[in-house]
Amino acid sequence: MNKPTLYWQMLLSIGFLGSCGDPKIGLDKDAVIEETGLGDSGEADTDTDTDTDTDTDTDTDTDPDLEAPTGRIVSPTTGDAFDIPYVKVTGVSADESEIVSITVNGVEASTQTDFATWTAYLPLNEGRNELVVGTEDVHGNKDNGADRVSVTFQDACIQGVTALYTFDEFDGNSIEDRSGNGNTMSALSVDRVASTELGNVGRFNGSSSYTYVSNNAIVDPTGQFSLDVWFSHDGPASNWEVLANKGVGWGTYAIFLNSDYVYMGMRNRDGEETYVVFNGKFDGDLHHLAMTYDESDINVYLDGKLKGTETIGPNIWHDGADLRLGSYAAYATALFKGDIDQFRMWSDVLTASEVDALYKEKEACTHSDNLAAQGVASASVTFNQAYRADKVVDGQVEETTTSFSYWLTPDFTNGHVQVARTNRFGLTKVRFLNTHNASWYDRAVSKYKIWASPNGLFAGEETEITSGNGFIELTGSWTSYTLKDPIEAKVIRFEILDYDGYGGGLNELQFFGLE
Repeated sequence: MNKPTLYWQMLLSIGFLGSCGDPKIGLDKDAVIEETGLGDSGEADTDTDTDTDTDTDTDTDTDPDLEAPTGRIVSPTTGDAFDIPYVKVTGVSADESEIVSITVNGVEASTQTDFATWTAYLPLNEGRNELVVGTEDVHGNKDNGADRVSVTFQDACIQGVTALYTFDEFDGNSIEDRSGNGNTMSALSVDRVASTELGNVGRFNGSSSYTYVSNNAIVDPTGQFSLDVWFSHDGPASNWEVLANKGVGWGTYAIFLNSDYVYMGMRNRDGEETYVVFNGKFDGDLHHLAMTYDESDINVYLDGKLKGTETIGPNIWHDGADLRLGSYAAYATALFKGDIDQFRMWSDVLTASEVDALYKEKEACTHSDNLAAQGVASASVTFNQAYRADKVVDGQVEETTTSFSYWLTPDFTNGHVQVARTNRFGLTKVRFLNTHNASWYDRAVSKYKIWASPNGLFAGEETEITSGNGFIELTGSWTSYTLKDPIEAKVIRFEILDYDGYGGGLNELQFFGLE
């Protein structure tokens, strides 16, 4: 091998190795390297660059959630006015973390959307009410004033009313004045009986029954006033009967029945009687009577329709006699036989449209329709198919031996019946009608509990509404329970814990509330 040849071989070898790009290998240009496939006298070059730096920035040190959830009332809005003592509040909320609580005036709201939307039911006080939202998340961040709106409540039930007597607030001896003026009415030998239109009504026996309020400025007005009352009479009056009377004889005002006629009127201070007489309705159903006096004329209505007008002038009769329902004010004669309910007095003159509205409204102060009527009833046990659970929502309150419009448990068995609504609502009132098994009087609830559930599971989420005792009644009447604070509910359950006679049962179950 001559020198030039070796030189070019070395250059070629250096060029080849250089193309591998390994700067760590230094070659002597005078060295002879045999081509072995290893690049350097058998010593393998393992120093390759395997730096695959995967040290990416995985910093998870995020800022902690220090902000309370937002909460906003959607309905109602500031300035809204209500004529019932309850309100349904709906709203929305949001938070970076999990929300654990939304309250309105301290009342826990419910949600089916993790508080993205929520609902709360609250009582209202007469006058102005401020609704304040409180929020809290899982980290304990709170905002006790996240939102607020101001609304008002004025009770339509007693607006302008100076006296109101219903037999729902009746303990057998006295009837509460629901107007709030405190003129309690006393009662003698009067029963109360359930009706579908008016709740409980007073049943007068025609021989010893009447009620009275001692003379005072409210029942003996000196200026304009209105009054209305419901009555039921099965067949014409065989003689004179008194439905209502304030004062001696005709007194300041009176409502009399005789044969097929109703007499409604007043007496002036000279003792002269002025009245409207018309054909009444004596079919055993409840009918509405109203009279207005504007210090000149008397207007008289039957079932919302004007029956006549008479002029009496500004000077009316006054004496010290009581107001009575069912008999003359001065003495217990001309006693009424039938049902009377919802005697009410007003400090102003009702218009014809207002009278018609009262007739169509029927029961006063219910706050809502009977929500059970749109529910589905079911029972844990049933005596037989003639006494199904759905009979407790059929709207019939009279038991007969042929209608079977009530539910019974099997002999010597407790059980429950319940009514489920499609949607949740705010429960404000529950009432029920015990059974006596028609004319046999051999079955009735003697111990019970009433429950409300928001989902119908009855797995610990239910709330006990009330409990009590019952008995076999000769004349069935409603037992009512009104809630001060509404409860969210979907299913109402009536549980029988004990019974009189051969078993338990229920004639009718009703409940009321906010939808």
